[in-house]
Amino acid sequence: KNQIHKALVTIQTLAVLCINYLFFLFTAYTFCCRRYVHRKIPFSEIKGFSVQRSTVLCPINAIIFHTNKGNRCADSTQEWVMDYVTERNRHRFIHYKSGPTNLKQKH
Repeated sequence: KNQIHKALVTIQTLAVLCINYLFFLFTAYTFCCRRYVHRKIPFSEIKGFSVQRSTVLCPINAIIFHTNKGNRCADSTQEWVMDYVTERNRHRFIHYKSGPTNLKQKH
């Protein structure tokens, strides 16, 4: 009886692990770039970006531009894409550096 209980616990544990793994694969595949945009995205629409490295499930390297209309996948070998990345980083740095530096405590 004890061996049957151990076997059932092992089977349940393996089932949970398999379900979690399949969920991970599904979500990773669903939320990755598999092709690039064909047109240049207006810079004013870009709110941020992230980098995707090529994997088995996400087979391309991409810059993912975050816009109000959703994510757009761009080819990092395109000059305009890297210009946008550089410009976004510069804006972020300027914004960070131009923030308040002399804060007074409220009493």
